[in-house]
Amino acid sequence: MKLEDQLTSLELSKKLKELGVEQKSVFYWQPKGLELGKWVVKESGWKNKPEGVYDVSAFTVAELGEMLPHYLMERKDGRAWDCALTITKIQGKPNVSWEVWYITKHSLPKINGKTEANARAKMLIYLIENKLIKLKENQ
Repeated sequence: MKLEDQLTSLELSKKLKELGVEQKSVFYWQPKGLELGKWVVKESGWKNKPEGVYDVSAFTVAELGEMLPHYLMERKDGRAWDCALTITKIQGKPNVSWEVWYITKHSLPKINGKTEANARAKMLIYLIENKLIKLKENQ
């Protein structure tokens, strides 16, 4: 399995950065030299990671697991209940291997991704955009 298949895609990584997710990851996307539109994954090495405006964190499944809440408190009609995070590997669907969702009585969508990292990233994007979670102030 290629390293890129174990990390968030460049597109989803850029979206997470745009939404204000802290750019702290073991891996990151960086433009490949002077080749326009070409990006490569680099290991940050934490101490030696160059700080650049074009660097974009490439989050691992484990890092996204730390960011996604295990439970959500959903409020509808003045009532509240817990929604538990569920992640499943799907067999047989073309271009979809993973589903991420919160078990609830009401409609939170199932989010699909070709990789587990991308499915988790898409769910994190959904939660942020729909104001179901807030990013930490001190990121």
